[in-house]
Amino acid sequence: LALVLLATARSAVGTRLDSLTVDEPWHIVAGVEYLRTNDFRLNPEHPPLVKLVAAANMPATFTLRPKSALSDKGAERDFVEETFFFDNDFRLAQERARIAVWLLNGAMLLLLGALVAQSFGMPWAVGTLLFLTLEPTVGAHAPVVMTDLPVALALAITALVAARLVTTWSWRWTVALGLAMGVSLAAKHSALPGLAGIGGFCAFAAW
Repeated sequence: LALVLLATARSAVGTRLDSLTVDEPWHIVAGVEYLRTNDFRLNPEHPPLVKLVAAANMPATFTLRPKSALSDKGAERDFVEETFFFDNDFRLAQERARIAVWLLNGAMLLLLGALVAQSFGMPWAVGTLLFLTLEPTVGAHAPVVMTDLPVALALAITALVAARLVTTWSWRWTVALGLAMGVSLAAKHSALPGLAGIGGFCAFAAW
């Protein structure tokens, strides 16, 4: 827990002057629409996990425009960026989104550390989390409303859970593996090749 808090603090210091990435307004506006209207037509090419997490921490004053027919992705981008920058306090929205995504990635780091500790021992868990705390790409991505870091952490968790399953053949690890796979897919579609490899590993171990 101390290392996860240290990683978050380092990320906060290192990214305190960062502006929004080009896709963050899209993800945040889409997430708010998903959460409030159950309409998933905006930005359907990315799964909803990170978008919903960020949207859950948006202020109540965050407003959505009535959505007309959007002819193409360019029109969709204009719609979400005008909603985000013209109709709302985008600085407050970024601040709230960063907090939400730090919580998501911090929770996944904590779970990853716990699984490493259970599988290999506490020194390996400390070493793993210390490396991730110091690794600059992790710190840069930790507060960003994008899918890359969550899918990487989710796949690492899934791989460790799969290893626990094939060494114990316990039903609780079977359920945990299904949940971990679901979170990976909810984070990003590109989890599919990794999950195929993990599934093949489990099938070979079962055989």
